[in-house]
Amino acid sequence: MRAHHYLSTTEPRVLSDMLAMALAGLASPAEGRVYIEDMTERVAAFGDRRAARTVVQDSTMCVCARSRIVEDHLAASLARGMKKLIILGAGLDSTVYRCPDLTAQMQMFEVDYPATQVWKRERLAAIGVSIPKNLSTISSYRPWRRRWQRVAYETIKRPSSPGWACNLTSPMKL
Repeated sequence: MRAHHYLSTTEPRVLSDMLAMALAGLASPAEGRVYIEDMTERVAAFGDRRAARTVVQDSTMCVCARSRIVEDHLAASLARGMKKLIILGAGLDSTVYRCPDLTAQMQMFEVDYPATQVWKRERLAAIGVSIPKNLSTISSYRPWRRRWQRVAYETIKRPSSPGWACNLTSPMKL
């Protein structure tokens, strides 16, 4: 959906994720449009096509706005001395690759399913994007569960440096 937003809007965009299409495995803008049309058709099965287009467009904006809000919070937290970022259920999140100005001085952790992490690393390698040295991945079969707070505290032994955990829907200061 971030790729769809990037391809279907002009600046100023809510979020400029130029890696989204390649990271998602879409070979071309046409393939991205086919994916969105397919999604629209699946939604249209529950109602009319015009409403389905609105649902897909609104969902796209929600996904992009959510990511933008997280990045805005990240920038503000850096100014207050935050040293770590934990992204729970990281999926194809590309913040660490798109925003080195925000993430270069931090210790970054992406928590997700092992298979998702492997696929993401393969996609990054395929598009020539290297994994930053300050990024660690943590495998978890339940990255979005309530235990995420415990995962954040226990997995990343915090030597008193402030951190921020995010499951891309609800940021939480650690």
